[in-house]
Amino acid sequence: MPELDFNILEPSDDEVRSFEPLPDGWYKAVINGTARKTSKAGNDYLEVELEITDADHAGRRLWEIYNLWHPSEAPKEIAQRQFSNLVNACGLANCKESDDLIGMHLDVKLKTEAGNGEYQPKNKIAACRTAPGMANQKAPIESTAVSLDDPPWKD
Repeated sequence: MPELDFNILEPSDDEVRSFEPLPDGWYKAVINGTARKTSKAGNDYLEVELEITDADHAGRRLWEIYNLWHPSEAPKEIAQRQFSNLVNACGLANCKESDDLIGMHLDVKLKTEAGNGEYQPKNKIAACRTAPGMANQKAPIESTAVSLDDPPWKD
């Protein structure tokens, strides 16, 4: 068992975090991660982790589920449409690998979904759009053209 050799600090008032849903509205966000997971029912889905970057709520995280591999067509079509909106908001025309979204900035419109039974109310993405000034978000990889007809060692 790992030994922890430090004293746990008392939280200050400004460090106390709330897990209540954020108020409905538009927020700036960044995609932190993606993962293919399996539901309790045995269906695979894509989970996308987003982090809010707006000053008032910076650091808050939310997870959106896309049923891209659902066995029923209706949930799959809804998920494909919602995921396409997310990809387009990131400034991409296509997405072959979900990890291509990591680090992308976008604006998300959150709505509060009511809780039921064992689940508390939570935020869901109602819409997303390209964040202003973020049309080309990832730094392009610089490449240098190399001529194979004139190798550099033949000076």
